[in-house]
Amino acid sequence: MLKKNIGCTTLALVMATSLLFSGCGKKTQEKPTPKPLTVNQKVGSEDATIKSKVNIDSYRKIKFNASIKDIKKAEKKNKDTVKSKTSPSETTSKDGYTYLAYTFADSAKNSIFGAVPVADGSLTYVFKDKSLKEVRVDYGSLDENAYTAICEFFKNKFGDPSFSRTYSNNSKNSWWKTNKAKVDVNYSIAEIYDAKGNSTQQSKIIVYYSSVEEKK
Repeated sequence: MLKKNIGCTTLALVMATSLLFSGCGKKTQEKPTPKPLTVNQKVGSEDATIKSKVNIDSYRKIKFNASIKDIKKAEKKNKDTVKSKTSPSETTSKDGYTYLAYTFADSAKNSIFGAVPVADGSLTYVFKDKSLKEVRVDYGSLDENAYTAICEFFKNKFGDPSFSRTYSNNSKNSWWKTNKAKVDVNYSIAEIYDAKGNSTQQSKIIVYYSSVEEKK
């Protein structure tokens, strides 16, 4: 899988880590100690694969290994993403990954995999050596109902997940994996603390749609 794909096994752990803020003034507010995150339940196997008659290795009629030029050309036809001076943004890391990120249009009402992204959502294409390896659909701050709807969408297409788990803070993820591709649905909860130590929960949903590297 992608070295950069934090969503496959660690997204829930990363995003569920508390974001802590100290108080202002001369006195420093003590930061609350985050509760340790544990896995409450696992169903299936991380190594399991499914056999599906449904094409799982394309998104928006775009195949893996497509070029950046191919993606930009295809996205011009889609009205749910913004095309402007700032969208898409394109960044390349030193280890050969390129991230082509689009923001969703305010007027976008189309459901993607069973849910509609909100204003803070985004669509990112991830390339390795200029070849498409992953698509990330960030739905923004949606709740657990949206996570359930997305999982139902994939369940109707591919059957039960090959693996799923739930964490102690109710973060969870489920994935469907074939020998060629993987869909990983992540629902993550973070504890946000204010200067007084009061906390609120913020949820986020990201779907990772990635190619699976063949075993050598």
